[in-house]
Amino acid sequence: MHRDSEANFVWLRDRLPRDIPAIRPIIYGYDTQLVQSESVQTTDDLALSFIARLKSIGKTLLSAKPLVIIAHSLGGILLRTALIQMASSGDEETFILKSIKMIIFFGVPSKGMHMSHLLPMVEGQPNRHLVELLSPGSSLLSSLSQHSSNIATLNGIRQISAYETKRSRTTKVSWPLITSLFAPRVDISLEVRNRQLGTQWAI
Repeated sequence: MHRDSEANFVWLRDRLPRDIPAIRPIIYGYDTQLVQSESVQTTDDLALSFIARLKSIGKTLLSAKPLVIIAHSLGGILLRTALIQMASSGDEETFILKSIKMIIFFGVPSKGMHMSHLLPMVEGQPNRHLVELLSPGSSLLSSLSQHSSNIATLNGIRQISAYETKRSRTTKVSWPLITSLFAPRVDISLEVRNRQLGTQWAI
C-alpha cells in the first residue's frame, strides 16, 4: 500500500502489521487542536488519561504482553510525564511501567522548539500554557526529560530518539487561513539508550 493511494493511510495501522505480523498496534490520540481551542488540559491531565486508557485495555493484567511505545512530538512530553506519574503511583501503575520494554521518540521537542509561529494561534486561549511549555530553554522540559530518562533506565526500558536535521514545513495563521512555512532548521539523528527489546507495539 502506498501513502499516495490512500488519503487516510496510517502507517502504524495499515502498514506496520503487514511488515511485522506478530504485533498488535494500538493507536492512542488526544486533543491537539490549537486554533480556537477551549481545552484547559495540562500535560498532567493528558498523562493521567493515557494511563487510564492503558488500564482500560488490560495492561495491568498478568496476561498483558510487553509494550513498545512510539511517541511523536507533544506525545513524547505526555509520555515522559506519564512515566513519572507511574513511577510514583500504586501497584497497577508500577506493573504497567515494568511492562514497557522500549520507547521510540519521533521529533519530540525535549529541549524546546521555536514558538514564534505557534503563539499567535493560541493568543488569549486556555491552551496557551501548553505551547509556552515547549519554548526553548524550558526548565520544566529539561527536568522532565532527565527525570523520565532516569526512570526508564532504572526499569530497563530502551530509549530511541529520532529527530530532524533539515528544515521541514510547519504552520502559521494568516486569518482566516492556516498556511505552511518552513520552520527553523532542526537536527535529524538517532540516539539509542539501553539495550532491551520488547515484543509488542503501542501508541
